[in-house]
Amino acid sequence: MAYKGSIAVAYGLALAILLAVGVVSYRDVRLEQQSQQWVVHTYDVLRGIDNLDEQLIAAEDDRRGFVLSGDPEYSKSFAAACAEARLQASNLRGLTADNPREQERLDRLHPALDGYLALLTERLTKSASPNLRLSHANPAGDSLVVPTEIQEIIAGMQNEEKGLLAERTERAKNSSRLARWFTAFGFALSASLILAALFLIRREMAHREIAQHALEDAHAQLERRVEERTHDLAAANQELRRSQDEIQALNTSLEQRVNDRTAELLRANKELETFSYSVAHDLRAPLRHIDGFARILQDEHAAELSEEGRGYVARILQAVTRMGRLVDDMLNLARIGRQELVRERANLDSLVRQSLADLPHETEGRRIEWRVEPLPEVECDPGLLKLVLSNLLANAAKFTRSRPLAVIEIGTLQENGSATFFVRDNGVGFDPKYADKLFGVFQRLHRQEDFEGTGVGLATVQRIIHRHGGKIWAEAQLDRGATFFFTLESKQKELAPQSAQEVTCG
Repeated sequence: MAYKGSIAVAYGLALAILLAVGVVSYRDVRLEQQSQQWVVHTYDVLRGIDNLDEQLIAAEDDRRGFVLSGDPEYSKSFAAACAEARLQASNLRGLTADNPREQERLDRLHPALDGYLALLTERLTKSASPNLRLSHANPAGDSLVVPTEIQEIIAGMQNEEKGLLAERTERAKNSSRLARWFTAFGFALSASLILAALFLIRREMAHREIAQHALEDAHAQLERRVEERTHDLAAANQELRRSQDEIQALNTSLEQRVNDRTAELLRANKELETFSYSVAHDLRAPLRHIDGFARILQDEHAAELSEEGRGYVARILQAVTRMGRLVDDMLNLARIGRQELVRERANLDSLVRQSLADLPHETEGRRIEWRVEPLPEVECDPGLLKLVLSNLLANAAKFTRSRPLAVIEIGTLQENGSATFFVRDNGVGFDPKYADKLFGVFQRLHRQEDFEGTGVGLATVQRIIHRHGGKIWAEAQLDRGATFFFTLESKQKELAPQSAQEVTCG
């Protein structure tokens, strides 16, 4: 790209020089024209001075001719010469208006000229009488030469104008010479730049011709390589089509197998759900029998039992109670999978208040600060969603049991136009690396001796949230509390803003 810049610079300089030559030439031509005009003007002044001198001489000659011959033609010619002399003097006044020295000479010339012409006219008039003409018959003695003063003024004006003529002629010659020299130099320099640009263009054309040949060779090689690659690509495409056909067949087979396995899994889940429901339901009668017989032993035969035996009976009753709760939770979990959802508009504030009213056992004798934010209305199954809130609030109350002041928050977060609900506590928390096991059936992250439970509650909560088309997750740290978040599929309609509620129990 450098050669393009060099050529552009060369052409630009040549154009600029030509333009400058044109401007300067135009200026010099104008100056030469002005100088020539001044030269012509000076010649006009010199001619005017010469004409004035000639008219004065002619006037004297005509006067003498009239004196000698009495011919009236000489009188007329005399009058014309006088008038022409005065006209030339007046013209000289205008022609030399730019020269103060000439104007000063003309100021002295006019009175002298008028006096001399008046004298000639007076002599002519006297000589018109026959007597006077005879008395002046001697022409030599009657001659009136131009006065010295007028001659000196005319000679001074001629010398002044001749000096100006020489000066102006020399200036015109110099101006013309400078214009010719500058024009010639400018054109020579422009021609040099244009020749240099042409040389660069020719050299670049030679380089381009070499590059063109190299490009043609490279193009030919590229075409050969493209043909080779095209042949290889055609073979690869043919192999790819065969592979795609095989993959399509495998995908079809795999899809069928997935559908078959999915149907089998659905049937197995249905059968497992039915079996779990049946087992849990059928366990109720044996548990009632065990509980009844154990209570009979405890109430009616306690005296016959040893201390160790009474301890065994008490442990049986405790185990039966836990087993009963586990059976109830399994029945609820199975029932949720079989139960049809009944969606309607429900007020979450009301559901939270109902759930809190069901927690007297967990909150009795404790100091708990409930922070309940204004909650929106949602479209859900109210009974199932109340079960979700009851489980989450019961867990929060249970795992804050070791805190002197338990703080449990229920609120909502807005993100991308949808609501996320949360239940937060300041309890014992859990190790976040086990969070994936939190919602599994019979999965527990704390010992039974520290916190009672069946391990089915959060699995029930997850199944309810999933049936509503939402999701649930938890965030926690050991001994720093836990937060459970969940969303629902239905659109929420928020209530008018209310102040947060704080309730302290204890």
